[in-house]
Amino acid sequence: MPFWSKKKASVPIETPVLVVDALGTVSRIRDSDAEKLVELSELLDGQYHGFRSKIPFQFMTVGSKFVTGSGEFGTFRLNDMFIFYATKPHDDAVHRHLVSTSLVYQALLLTGFIPRGGMGYGLILRREDSLLGSGFVDAYEAAEKRPQRIKNVCAVHLSPSLLVRIKNSKMSKSLLCFYERAFFVNPWALTDPDMGKFDNR
Repeated sequence: MPFWSKKKASVPIETPVLVVDALGTVSRIRDSDAEKLVELSELLDGQYHGFRSKIPFQFMTVGSKFVTGSGEFGTFRLNDMFIFYATKPHDDAVHRHLVSTSLVYQALLLTGFIPRGGMGYGLILRREDSLLGSGFVDAYEAAEKRPQRIKNVCAVHLSPSLLVRIKNSKMSKSLLCFYERAFFVNPWALTDPDMGKFDNR
């Protein structure tokens, strides 16, 4: 287990929070026999590794089965739901999360994980086995409690609480896209040097 995941937050902090889960995983779990369930578990382990490998730690080491980082960010997993948040306050926290989310989205697609998620903002309290706070609720609702018109859009939906904290800059705006009267993270905005140019083909 990565060392930062064992740390307990001494006090709640306000942070952007990303929540993503994979389209169709629940039905795959329901239909899996014992052998298929093991295969699915291993697949999700690999997808979570890809997710964590794109978290922008200042210092990090990525191995074939592990990711260790310098601790300014945290991740949490609930079955096929992957969560990303800050563990320390930062002036550009929202912008850094937008950048990271664009790259994480690309990385997940390449592992066969079709992401549908939400990004919110609010308090987070991390304990060893739990993640509590309005920030998680805000992100979860942006992902799972969407209006019908965008319910099945496979993208990261931005909550109003997150949107009002985005700086009015050209770079930040380039990380957004607008669809069906809602804002999402633009997965085409950036090019990861390890993955090359990302497009919709």
